[in-house]
Amino acid sequence: ARWKYIYWPRHQAQLFDLTNDPGELNDLGGDTSHAAVRADMRDRLLSWMALRRNRVTLTDGRIEASTGKAKERGYLFGVW
Repeated sequence: ARWKYIYWPRHQAQLFDLTNDPGELNDLGGDTSHAAVRADMRDRLLSWMALRRNRVTLTDGRIEASTGKAKERGYLFGVW
């Protein structure tokens, strides 16, 4: 609840201390004194991403029936 960590591909991560900076005006992403907090937050984010479950509202049968139908629908990929 205290920290807000934002990961941007190819950019420096952002870190905000919401207790002392609720307006998120002071980015601690490059502050060496907060390296351990950033590492912990990064590890938490990666763990969450690896363990999350993607849910769909379609049955497996319906997904299978509609898969591979792009050409029938007029979508042509890789056609020159």
